[in-house]
Amino acid sequence: MIREGIWESSLYFQVSESSPVERVSARLSRSGLWVKSNTFEREFFIGEFRIRETHPNGDILFDFPILKREYGTLPIARCNDSELLNLLNTYGYTRKGDYIDLGFKPAIAIGISIILFIVLFFTLGIDWISLGVAELIPQEAEEALGKAAYEQVSSEFEIDTSFATKTLMSKCEAFVGSLSPDSSRHFKIVIAEKNIKNAFALPGGTIVVYRGILKEMEREPELLGLLAHEAGHIYKKHSLKKVARASLFLILYALIFGDVTGLSAILIQQAGGLLDLSYSRADETEADEFAVTTLKSIGYDISGLATLFKKIKNTENALDWGSFLSTHPSPEARIAYFEKEASLQNVSGKRVLTEEEWQLLVK
Repeated sequence: MIREGIWESSLYFQVSESSPVERVSARLSRSGLWVKSNTFEREFFIGEFRIRETHPNGDILFDFPILKREYGTLPIARCNDSELLNLLNTYGYTRKGDYIDLGFKPAIAIGISIILFIVLFFTLGIDWISLGVAELIPQEAEEALGKAAYEQVSSEFEIDTSFATKTLMSKCEAFVGSLSPDSSRHFKIVIAEKNIKNAFALPGGTIVVYRGILKEMEREPELLGLLAHEAGHIYKKHSLKKVARASLFLILYALIFGDVTGLSAILIQQAGGLLDLSYSRADETEADEFAVTTLKSIGYDISGLATLFKKIKNTENALDWGSFLSTHPSPEARIAYFEKEASLQNVSGKRVLTEEEWQLLVK
């Protein structure tokens, strides 16, 4: 039933297409979809649910990407209501894959995005706009970009998939994840079997450490300092900022229009060139400061950052992308900064790996 632009009826909800069907009360308004059953009550806002299929007889199939992380599947809901279908047709949201947004039409969203872009460009500049847009990109889209980039570059190297390494990396992942209050972010750390003195981070939480730089390490604080630095790039969304700058208008339009699927597609198209986008000196300095600040806050030894940078200072095979030395601030200045901060630190003696585990990792 539709009353004052609000539809009220019931949906048939399933966690997956093979799971039991549950009838739930539902209300669709301009702000979103409210759903209530005997076991849960939830409101899905614009961009958190979408139309998967519609049929002339009034059948409508929705899905809920926002719940995929929670359930591990893509929950769906069905209904047969010609009034709802007419309402959706009125607003132009009946194409497969459209996110439901009863408040905007495409032409309006395009106009708003153009006006907003012009205003922001002349008031803040391109770098500030890119940073602001990067902050607005949903984590789901960020993770899709990181996954696409990893799939493209992982064919270039062999990953250490041994049970022992995976177990040790899981400890490091938990440690890196604890460096920020953002508990929703999950890290994946892998060892690439290539003799390169380097490491790099991808949007969403993947960090790749090359065997070449691991061989240079003598102490756990060198590895954890490196991981904290790379995590800084991820938490500060430095790669996303570069991608946002490259496709600024399209991303801004997708954000205004609430098109998370379209946004993910735009970002994934940039995945191939992601690692060619070097960090700025300001980004590197910010990642250094993130590592130092977060490690010091928990009393973890930061001296490993200085000793590791001394070892790779004269490296000749660092990669252009993610390189420590090619576009980064002066190695001497960074080492001096790390040493100064370490001299002021009260170290707690905290470890993530036992000495036996550490030796197993670097053997």
